[in-house]
Amino acid sequence: MSQNDVKKIVMDHVQGRFLGILGEDHINVLDLNLALDAAKK
Repeated sequence: MSQNDVKKIVMDHVQGRFLGILGEDHINVLDLNLALDAAKK
């Protein structure tokens, strides 16, 4: 898998702030890992 493919998958899984104003953008690591595993097959 190329580096660009991994970057695209990561950026697709960035979740925004809570209620649009609280906290920081974050990534659900479980969802990201599942997407990376699915892309590998």
